[in-house]
Amino acid sequence: MSMICEVSAIPDNVAQEVLSQPHRIQKLLDSLDDEGKPLSLEKSWHGLHFILTGTASEGSPPLNFIGAGGETVGDEDVGYGPARVLRADKVKELDAALSVISAEEFDRKFDLDTLNEASIYPRIWDEPREELLEEYGMYFEQLRELVKQAAHDNHALIIAIR
Repeated sequence: MSMICEVSAIPDNVAQEVLSQPHRIQKLLDSLDDEGKPLSLEKSWHGLHFILTGTASEGSPPLNFIGAGGETVGDEDVGYGPARVLRADKVKELDAALSVISAEEFDRKFDLDTLNEASIYPRIWDEPREELLEEYGMYFEQLRELVKQAAHDNHALIIAIR
């Protein structure tokens, strides 16, 4: 079974509602699926988290948002733990932090030996670097665009690993 991370932009008031009524999380996630809204990071999420934070599961806000950041939505397991919400004000901070990461910096941090030593999922770090860098770079750019648009729209993000 794969661990897939999905990130969706949602109105901040919807984020507040689901945080105050966590039993509604699955219905919200299902409705986002039906609308085709989630950005699926597929299995790249853990590698992206590591590249952004230098850690396997921790890191400092706002760049720790993929694997650890935001507010936990109750305790309902949506696949691999509870979903998390990054409120609109934090999305703006995240947008600012992501916007300064250059392609050169991303390339420099994309060290296959380090990713392998840290046991970063999905443990494919023996594959050709150029191919992996292209794939992970694509997911990073898609994520950066989603965050930029969410910040512009004053939206929150919901993150679920399923």
